[in-house]
Amino acid sequence: MKLLIKCTIAIFLLISFQGQAQNPHETKCKMNVEQILLAQSFDIDDPKSEYAKSYVEQIFKDLSSFYSAYIQGQSAEIQQYISSLESLLRKSEELGMNCSMFKKDFQFIQSLK
Repeated sequence: MKLLIKCTIAIFLLISFQGQAQNPHETKCKMNVEQILLAQSFDIDDPKSEYAKSYVEQIFKDLSSFYSAYIQGQSAEIQQYISSLESLLRKSEELGMNCSMFKKDFQFIQSLK
């Protein structure tokens, strides 16, 4: 019963926020992977750059999947991608990455919680 109530509330919130979001159907970050890597405080040849590249690629992949699940109202998948994205954000910050280019995406995700 609790699960049904939580799912109903999640779906209601998703529908409510869908009307408020500027464009919830696509990633808001318009930079590509190379531009993001060049915006980091460490050099592109730094070993950290390899990790950063894999994190950025995975963030883009998860954001795309998240928005797709959001459009289709798949609340379980949405939560899965939110967890993955939050983990990637933590790892990126631990690496010393600048993730401000994803600020609007993560703000939108936080608004759903």
